[in-house]
Amino acid sequence: MAFRHWIRGGQDARPPGSRAVVIALIALGVFVLIALLADVLAPQDPSVQDLAARNRGPSGQYLLGADLFGRDVLSRLLVGIRISLLAVVIAFGVAVVIGVPIGLLSGYFGGVLDGILSRLNDAIIAFPGLILALAIVSVAGPGLVNSMVAIGIVLSPRLYRLARVESAAVARTTFVEAARADGCSPWMIIRRHVLPNVRGPLLVQGSFLMCVIVMAEAGLSFLGLGVQPPTPSLGSMLRESFSQLSDSAFQIFPPAILVVVLIYIFTIVGDGLQDASQTKSRTAT
Repeated sequence: MAFRHWIRGGQDARPPGSRAVVIALIALGVFVLIALLADVLAPQDPSVQDLAARNRGPSGQYLLGADLFGRDVLSRLLVGIRISLLAVVIAFGVAVVIGVPIGLLSGYFGGVLDGILSRLNDAIIAFPGLILALAIVSVAGPGLVNSMVAIGIVLSPRLYRLARVESAAVARTTFVEAARADGCSPWMIIRRHVLPNVRGPLLVQGSFLMCVIVMAEAGLSFLGLGVQPPTPSLGSMLRESFSQLSDSAFQIFPPAILVVVLIYIFTIVGDGLQDASQTKSRTAT
């Protein structure tokens, strides 16, 4: 894989965009580090209100200004990054746990099982994703976990389809047939042979789904169905700053810029994984 070879210091020519992928990975690592150290890095308590500083602009005390309750925007932004990344982990984890195992089983065994699972998957896809997520949240109640579980359920059919197609292709290969002839159980074959060969495409699809999750979290929190006050997230900060556009328009820019940056980072990483996967396929053939 040319991309991996370049990362390890090889002499191969770098694939197009590889430098951008490395920068995106470094930026993602910085965001993760900020999320882990948000409580230490925050200059002030993100929940402490100072109504005398309400909608104050950037200053020495408030580097990015204060919101409508006088809370430090920078401190809330740092904690909001952690909440938004946690939302990605929860929603993506739910999508993987639901979609990938069912897709592997459906693609490997085929037959009646594949038909039943595929029809159920098509039934979920038939509903508009946002409406289905809103319906789940309205039943379970608003909150970070409930909203992200809903998003994970909505996104799981995409991972199911990919896992099903890829596992069905791998199940027909000669090395899988040899494993069957050698007496390996289906579960062992799926774990040792099928899953490692479908992992690459799943990672590519997963990185793009993370972009969707970032936007979904921001959208649900903006509607008041995601993270609940006073806990900050990028989406809830957008909602609060949007209501204060006439008094302090600057507040909307920091969370909006970070949402765009996170989406761009996951997009670049997904493009890099896709290029690496295609390079590997061309090398194998």
